[in-house]
Amino acid sequence: MPNLSVAIIGCEQIAHLHAWSHMENLEIAAVCDASASIAAATAEHFPGSSVHTEVLPMLASQKFDIVDVCLPAHLQYEVCAAALIAGSNVLCTVPFTGSVDKAQALVDLSQRSGKLLLPSFSLRFHSLIHQMLEMLEEDDFGRVSLFRCRLAAAYPKDSPPSGAMLNTALHGVDLYRACCGEVMLSNRIALVADPVHSVDDVAVVSMHNEWSAGVVEALWSDIDTESSIELTGTVGACKIDQVADTMRSITATWDTWRRAQGSSETPTEGLFMHVINILLRGEKPALTADDGVKALQLCLG
Repeated sequence: MPNLSVAIIGCEQIAHLHAWSHMENLEIAAVCDASASIAAATAEHFPGSSVHTEVLPMLASQKFDIVDVCLPAHLQYEVCAAALIAGSNVLCTVPFTGSVDKAQALVDLSQRSGKLLLPSFSLRFHSLIHQMLEMLEEDDFGRVSLFRCRLAAAYPKDSPPSGAMLNTALHGVDLYRACCGEVMLSNRIALVADPVHSVDDVAVVSMHNEWSAGVVEALWSDIDTESSIELTGTVGACKIDQVADTMRSITATWDTWRRAQGSSETPTEGLFMHVINILLRGEKPALTADDGVKALQLCLG
């Protein structure tokens, strides 16, 4: 099976670098970062990769099967567009440009180029959440009536250009759509709870459709970093504790709640493996660029 060639643009997403180092059937052919020292240090982990500080010369240097864009929101559109035009499949980190119009323009460009464009909604590929989605597909919980997602993390050390709504809540909004379907109505709140922070550190999005209601809570705090997902259906329910990496679930065919433990595979590793399977084995994509646009619409209004 041929190896896929991968280029990484933006070398400070540690989770992405770690995940790529564990993948098979690919080679990291190039790394690019505005800081020459950071790019060179990253390349040491991927022997044979070329080092770049400018995107366009890198894209012109060779053909890449996958370009992983790990840049802040305000830089994502131009780089993703250039990679698609160069004939590469593109992964774009959240918040997927942070703009509905720019994200839609990328979707249109992807369709014209015939190349894959995916937002990095890695939460879907957490081993227990992936298992929950498979159980939903098998109708083990019946139709979902209530959904709750709480995502908490420490406030980023470097002041980010966008806050908890676009960097964190966006993942939960995408997961609600994956579990419950299209949204009829949403309401959102984003605020700076701690005055020392420069962007919103608390975000809440409530959503509903004809049969279900859901809420996504995002918190950036150095005090409370517990994250959980709860889902109740007409015949079953599921509760995931992401910190303990455990899931409790019950279905119509089970007499008692059952417990499952997560795997050692990280969500980002699960996402990357899915992309590899799409390109090499024809696996059906579990998400699309349209999912990124719709999540942005719900978070931004």
